[in-house]
Amino acid sequence: MKGRTNLVLPFVFKEKAGHHDAHVCIGWTGVRRMHACEVTASVTALANTLACQMTTDELNLLGVILTQLGDTILTIAAHREICGGK
Repeated sequence: MKGRTNLVLPFVFKEKAGHHDAHVCIGWTGVRRMHACEVTASVTALANTLACQMTTDELNLLGVILTQLGDTILTIAAHREICGGK
């Protein structure tokens, strides 16, 4: 990946208190609240940045990996809600 920019991916978590559409973005720059529109704009910007730097095969592989990650996270969350605990 010579000549490519290294990307820092923030982790986005729902805030437990306050507005239901507020999020906390934890990344290398610190912690701040993000509105839902900022989250979607950030995801779009990240996708466009990746698309400019990766081949179609790389994008396809990353897409299926992230889809599996999202599905697995949702499965864990549903299991916690239904079965309780962690």
